[in-house]
Amino acid sequence: MTKDELNVYIINFIKYHTLVSFIDLEELFESLHIGYQGDFTFVHVDNENIVLWHGWSMEVINIVGSLLSSKQLELVRTDVTTYVRHGMYLNLPVMTNPFDYSDARWLPVTLKLSDTMNTLLH
Repeated sequence: MTKDELNVYIINFIKYHTLVSFIDLEELFESLHIGYQGDFTFVHVDNENIVLWHGWSMEVINIVGSLLSSKQLELVRTDVTTYVRHGMYLNLPVMTNPFDYSDARWLPVTLKLSDTMNTLLH
């Protein structure tokens, strides 16, 4: 599957589900037989101490990251229970203070279509 084809799958998946966790994306990747697992950490573009998810390949991080940087997708902060419900979470302190970047902190987020993408696709 090409990068562009995977982008379309991701966008359509999020369009259908509205808010999607990284675990939801992993389930999509598994259903498509995409090798997403790796040893890399997906960090926020503005600060590497803001950890979004861990355990992906750099290729998959770059694909999702490019959808974010091109403003097709947006991050939406969510509660830890979004991930705990699936039985998966990061073993890091949760970011509670947006000004505390001294150590690595997990920022639980979901992904959604940007307003522009949402308008184009509906």
